[in-house]
Amino acid sequence: MKRSIGEYRPIFGRSQESVQAYCNQCVPDGTRTLSDAPFDDLVLKLMRTVGAVQ
Repeated sequence: MKRSIGEYRPIFGRSQESVQAYCNQCVPDGTRTLSDAPFDDLVLKLMRTVGAVQ
């Protein structure tokens, strides 16, 4: 049985919510962000924002 992409959206959304709930339990002070920037650039920007690096 073939499924369209639209049929997977709710399943994917529930999966993301489940992962977020798990992360909130294990690392309550964690950060979630959506970005097209490379991971290293994002982390460096966040560290500069909080004054951890210059």
